Amino acid sequence: MRRQWHTRRLGELLSVQSGFAFPSDRFNDQGRGVPLIRIRDLSANATNTFYDDVYNPDFMVAGGDYLIGMDGEFRCYMWRGPIGLLNQRVCRLRDFRPDVIPKFVYYGINKHLAGIEERTDYVTVKHISAKQIAQIKMPLPPLSEQERIVKILDAADELRKLRQQADRRTADLIPAIFHDMFGDPATNPKGWPVKPLNQVVEINPRLSKTITPCPDELVTFVPMAAIDQDRGLIANAAEKEYSEVSKGYTSFKKGDVLFAKITPCMQNGKSALVDHLRGSIGFGSTEFHVLRSKDATIPEFLFGLVRRTEFRAQAERSFTGTAGQKRVPTSFLASYPCPVPPIRLQHEFAARAAEVREMETRQAESRRRLDDLFQSLLHRAFAGEL
Repeated sequence: MRRQWHTRRLGELLSVQSGFAFPSDRFNDQGRGVPLIRIRDLSANATNTFYDDVYNPDFMVAGGDYLIGMDGEFRCYMWRGPIGLLNQRVCRLRDFRPDVIPKFVYYGINKHLAGIEERTDYVTVKHISAKQIAQIKMPLPPLSEQERIVKILDAADELRKLRQQADRRTADLIPAIFHDMFGDPATNPKGWPVKPLNQVVEINPRLSKTITPCPDELVTFVPMAAIDQDRGLIANAAEKEYSEVSKGYTSFKKGDVLFAKITPCMQNGKSALVDHLRGSIGFGSTEFHVLRSKDATIPEFLFGLVRRTEFRAQAERSFTGTAGQKRVPTSFLASYPCPVPPIRLQHEFAARAAEVREMETRQAESRRRLDDLFQSLLHRAFAGEL
């Protein structure tokens, strides 16, 4: 760090406002009242929860405010969502002193938050306090230097945002191609034959007795967290010995489609096409439904079908169970009316989808390079080397 840069505690530079414990019996998801900003809303910059009662306007959050989730992952976000209320376990950085630029703190604080997270012991969920945040020490260069650093980091961050925007457009291509080639499955405008889904796919097939790897043979293991939600592919899967996972876990083969059955994951569209495995069979979370194509369908078509927003919405309406643990029943999948286009057309769709996935792979590499550049600039900036 440059010698002339002084180190200051954040509590000397700003104030940390903790959120308010708004009564949960006044929450709703029908849009009544004022949006309520909870930890789970920070990364999405959006909320579906509203508070319908009187409130202290001091807890009103506006766009551009800096918010930190105090449970789980400790990270500072610049809020870009609607005006809303600061709920408990979310805090806001505010009242910045004249000798600090707020965005300079925003860019520098996450490394310190990550360090606190790494050092924090926990039983279920990690917690951070407003006092801990106020005690964070950061280097504070002169205002002119802060402005220069923020401009450089803003430019690098803008490149990342442009890459993300392009990636989102690419992610929309496969659903658009599916709709163009097959139409909306709900209305079936192209008049394809329609059959119950359980006639064209196997649902949750049992592990074949002919597949018996050696007990110590390594097989692919896919927990729910291993699903790349944006692309619907398996990323960072683990490898475990067959004897560890052959009982009590869901089994599947290459070409199967995994569809999350429980509410938190299903609502986020958690599904995956099993495109690679170590060996002939894999295992994973018991919270997956497994769909296996028969003669009338191919995996890529089936995957395109279940990834559609409309399919997930219908699955949500079929939920069974309690509010805390709702599930998509097998009966919904079994009776779902599935249009069955010609196999030739399904293969054409698969080829076009493969081209898009190739593009996504190249974009992912570009995104990784931009992220590496940004992290390098961050490190150099707060080490006084930029």
